[in-house]
Amino acid sequence: MGITGSLKEVTDSELVEKVYDDASYYRPDNYDELSSEEKKIYDYDWVEPGVVAWNWLLYTGTTSQNDFTLQKQYVDLANEMGWKYTILDGGWNANFNSNQFKEFMDYATRKNVKVIVWCNALNDFANGNLALLQSKLDTWASYGVAGIKIDFFDGQNATGQTHQGEDKKTIEWYESIYQECAKRKMVVNCHGSNKPTGERRIYPNVLNREGIKGNENKSVDAATIVNSMFTRMVVGPTDFTPTVDPLSKGMTIGSQIACSVLYESGLPSMADHPQTYARADINELFKALPACWDESEFLGGKMDEYYSVARRKNNEWFVGAINGFDQRDIEIDFSFLEPNTSYKAYLYQDGENYKDLNVSTIDLTSESKNTFSLNQYGGLTIRIVKN
Repeated sequence: MGITGSLKEVTDSELVEKVYDDASYYRPDNYDELSSEEKKIYDYDWVEPGVVAWNWLLYTGTTSQNDFTLQKQYVDLANEMGWKYTILDGGWNANFNSNQFKEFMDYATRKNVKVIVWCNALNDFANGNLALLQSKLDTWASYGVAGIKIDFFDGQNATGQTHQGEDKKTIEWYESIYQECAKRKMVVNCHGSNKPTGERRIYPNVLNREGIKGNENKSVDAATIVNSMFTRMVVGPTDFTPTVDPLSKGMTIGSQIACSVLYESGLPSMADHPQTYARADINELFKALPACWDESEFLGGKMDEYYSVARRKNNEWFVGAINGFDQRDIEIDFSFLEPNTSYKAYLYQDGENYKDLNVSTIDLTSESKNTFSLNQYGGLTIRIVKN
């Protein structure tokens, strides 16, 4: 396939998702005759995007994921930040203790935080068996689990010759999982998965998807992220799992923070320590961070060089910019702002060291055009509010 035109046309395109109609289109002709259970596959008013407190990146393995004292710290983090979810990742149900898990779920409920749990798409989780899938989801739903982070669709844990990547059986298994989760009002985050193909148009409970070399690798660099903005990000939600502090010298604190705005996702997973988000210089930014956006505007960029975007939620705008190998200055035209209105902008930029953050404020209007310096591998985040 060849694409011609400007990069703005590429990045703003909704072609992949608009291959599918709106979810309501897929209701069958006999919808009114379906049982209440069957109708749940097609009714999605209950779906809630939300920011996620996630700790597996920094605390991997069974000993951390079923350490419910640690997990309660991330429930507290979500509560304090106004985030909707937390995730228990791989190993959470090792040596499973029903009473202990129920106590944890009760704690999360009191804190008004919803819980998503990890599972294996194949192997020890149903392995293509619909009845077993239904049984396990019923059990988890009985505890109040709000969704699943389902992993390893790539076939590495498959048995036999089926369920390999994107073969027919695997795609059918995806569909079964989406439908059975919808019946139980569970959201879905697919990991070890294929790229998005517009499925959230049919199944709006599928809020997030990996299908990218993200922070889980701990070695991804900002130049790679620049190119992913023009490729992977164009086709759907992306679970990059940004931190604040950089994980390698191929990123900076500025570029990591910017990823929270750059990557679009219905379940953006914040992957740093609770004490990091409590920092006075960034706390208000992450409290204000939306899980989804009303509008996005490509501002500028070029493959291998840099990328910048503005996103709006209600009356607030957020700008994210990320840079590749060479230090550069970029100009941002703020004409996307409402005319005849004054704004205050909070800037989060790199200092001299890749771990140093400078925070400042400037005044803006829709007539403003400002130049910003981006360090090598650096980034910029701007939160814009009306005066």
